[in-house]
Amino acid sequence: MNYLCAAIDRHFNPEEHHGKGAVFSLESHQHGWDAFSQVREGDTVYLIAPNRIVKQGYRVTRVRRGEHQVVVYSDRVIEYPGIPYQTFIKRHGLRDRRISSIGNMLRGFNAVAFEPVPGTKKAPRSGALTEQAGDQ
Repeated sequence: MNYLCAAIDRHFNPEEHHGKGAVFSLESHQHGWDAFSQVREGDTVYLIAPNRIVKQGYRVTRVRRGEHQVVVYSDRVIEYPGIPYQTFIKRHGLRDRRISSIGNMLRGFNAVAFEPVPGTKKAPRSGALTEQAGDQ
């Protein structure tokens, strides 16, 4: 499974709070809990940076679960999309009650789960997604 997560708080560093390799955490009262509480090793977590760009996709290498919190850790960046989150949302067809009809995060957006879009693959160098030949 893939997850798009809002890591837009400039004043919160997951590693400072949860230890080396922590990339994102979510608490049970936050939006996206039902989906994100199912995260497991091998999944991919894409982070929306404070500048609203989806900069990196991490392969989850460890998950720490508490009664009211999930923390994911990674030591591997597997993709550098480098695109605005709205483009990422549209490209992957993400739908959620905290995403507007034009792909903007609404107040309270934290995380959404999604499956890869059929017919897309990583471009060789940019990490951007491109349509495969014949999928038009």
